[in-house]
Amino acid sequence: MSRRSSLRLWAGALGLALARWVWQMVGESRSGYVVLGPGGCLRSGGWIDLPLYVKTFVPLYWYGMLPAVLVGFLLWWKAGRAGRVLVRVIAVPVVLASGWRLGVFALDALIEPDCLPFWGGPYAWPNQGHRVVEVVVASLMLLAVRLRSRRLPRPVVAAGVLLVVVLVTEADAASGRVTVPDADACPGAPAAGFSAAEWRFLCDARVSDWHHAGVETMPDARLLAYGRGLCELATRHGGDATAKAVKGAAKGEEGRKILGATRQICPVMVRGDEANIEKHRLEQENWLAGRRAACASLPQHKPRARPVRQAKEYFSTEWGIDTYEDEPSGELAADLLKTGMVIAATPGNVAISPVTEMSVICVTGESYRQRPPVEKKGWDVVVEIGYTSTLGDLRFTDTNRELPDLTVGGPGNYRIRLHMRALPEEEYYDETKDPAPSEQWLIMVYPGDSKKTVRY
Repeated sequence: MSRRSSLRLWAGALGLALARWVWQMVGESRSGYVVLGPGGCLRSGGWIDLPLYVKTFVPLYWYGMLPAVLVGFLLWWKAGRAGRVLVRVIAVPVVLASGWRLGVFALDALIEPDCLPFWGGPYAWPNQGHRVVEVVVASLMLLAVRLRSRRLPRPVVAAGVLLVVVLVTEADAASGRVTVPDADACPGAPAAGFSAAEWRFLCDARVSDWHHAGVETMPDARLLAYGRGLCELATRHGGDATAKAVKGAAKGEEGRKILGATRQICPVMVRGDEANIEKHRLEQENWLAGRRAACASLPQHKPRARPVRQAKEYFSTEWGIDTYEDEPSGELAADLLKTGMVIAATPGNVAISPVTEMSVICVTGESYRQRPPVEKKGWDVVVEIGYTSTLGDLRFTDTNRELPDLTVGGPGNYRIRLHMRALPEEEYYDETKDPAPSEQWLIMVYPGDSKKTVRY
């Protein structure tokens, strides 16, 4: 091949590399996540990205391959035969790595079109456009160092045709009206050309406190098609928007935003949400019933004096219980943990620290009008403190469940007697099951003016 022809090929490679670098800087290319797609997409394992992943650690291939082209040109110009060999060493890995990914992408696109969202959703085609440019640049480098050539090699011709197809497809997909609803007009009456559901979808997808450039610039038809594709994918999974395939097709902030908006045009997804909420509610009820049943199976307290009120509940805590009647200060519990105390109080605020970590606690609360008898047998800790109720509404809670009010005379001074015992570890710790009760508490509350702390 003449030196002039080689120079032309190097110029073409340099121009394409420069164009790709500019495209990277100003474009909206995104990478998809590796997930299992519908029907067994090939884009379902890390091995797909391994060649490209390795390539990212080589600086020659950064900046749109500009360093590779410039270094290759200098080697060809100065180093003779050795330079041509080194150029091939630089270019062949690019052809193999990017060509491999393009081949897998083409198979996914042909065999199962629903796999395309897993290659980056709305950015699938522009992402592959980068790979096509890489293959063409590397092919031009290889062609430029050939000694003889009467015609262009078939791989280069094929890559060029594929580049044209991708760019034309992307240009066609990128054209079209882009409607960005005014936040004050949403949802409101739909704009011309949109159904009420489509308009609500556009409002949810594009109106946000956070800017998502890809969603804001995506043509209406393409955005709606993407939402309908997510709806169809959810329909295949019973309307479950949390299915792996659905979540995989909506990765990233923009994808999740579109998925959330899709409910406006996808009634089956709304029904799936309702079914998931009901399923979760039943699971929570069954789980809570199991914990309460575990607490009920423990030895129950038999009061020696008749309480005004007795209540039982199941608490779960990692660090302790912080109960307040007024606004919480957040300081009492921290001070409690630092000093090693198990219970402390300030007016309107009581904190209790468990004796085991990651505690699952069976709690019995009792309120009395007079001081009840002291009971020490069977308890690891029995301690009594003074407490001033500011509102007459003392409800111990783990923020999810609570005991009823244990005061008997409204605001005023009370005594709180706390009984605690840790259950044997083998009885409550099993990594294969939900946590069973690890502690048992008995809390007695009665009127009293003393502020003294007493340990029995």
